[in-house]
Amino acid sequence: MKVLLGKLSVTMAMIVLTVLGFLAVFLYAGVNISSSLVDLRQMRDDQKLVSIATVVGALTHELQKERGASAGFIASEGAEFRSILTDQRKLSDEKIKAFQRV
Repeated sequence: MKVLLGKLSVTMAMIVLTVLGFLAVFLYAGVNISSSLVDLRQMRDDQKLVSIATVVGALTHELQKERGASAGFIASEGAEFRSILTDQRKLSDEKIKAFQRV
């Protein structure tokens, strides 16, 4: 480096060193920004997965409740649980729609 800069005038050598310094800073900033963008993208993906998992959990819970109401309805040979099963089916349908929106 000293050999190359030694052949230049003092002004030109200072300009070259300054430009090299700026290039190093820009390169460092670019690498950090790129890394931050990857992290941001991963956070967005994680947020989406968490919201999907929450909706799936709620849907699973409602379907299990419907399953229980169906079992009660069948065990009573249709004499009981009709309104409970009907109401539960509406709740399950709402959770299915919420899942389809995600």
